[in-house]
Amino acid sequence: MKPAVIFTVLLFVVGIARAEWLQEVAISSEPPEDGRVLFTVRILPRQTLNYTALEFECVLHQAFPWEDARGRRYTKIHEPVTFVYRHADAQLVDDLDAYFNFRVPISIERLKRKYGDTTFNTEAGVSVSRIKISGLEGKKEIVWMHEFPAKGVHKIKAPEAEDGNDRETAIEEPPL
Repeated sequence: MKPAVIFTVLLFVVGIARAEWLQEVAISSEPPEDGRVLFTVRILPRQTLNYTALEFECVLHQAFPWEDARGRRYTKIHEPVTFVYRHADAQLVDDLDAYFNFRVPISIERLKRKYGDTTFNTEAGVSVSRIKISGLEGKKEIVWMHEFPAKGVHKIKAPEAEDGNDRETAIEEPPL
């Protein structure tokens, strides 16, 4: 295996292990205004952590009817690009909600100016299907990464302690 592939796999595994500190992530959005959608992401951590930045990568999504060369009709899913919002100097505090708001362009006119005339199907609407949230240290070192559907409340199960018990219940009371 190539060193770059090994590093990527290790980085992904470390990211999964470090992402266990999340308790809950809630994602909501407002109706589109001026060709953009306002997203609110609420993060509830299990411990206090500081990051150089938190990165929110929004996958732009289109679904439209399509007919292939053999005449078969189906709904084509098209996710050509992602929109990235970066929040610098983020601090997440144990058991306190942290809120992040950002606008994502979804109008064809805005997207054509940014990504060109042929990147998106001009006959179909654009939405955000999922959001990947990453904690960064330094310029681009990813400490953890988690991907969620773009709407709803997402609860993250507490990691298990080494003895197989849930960490939240693994703490023993002192004898009386």
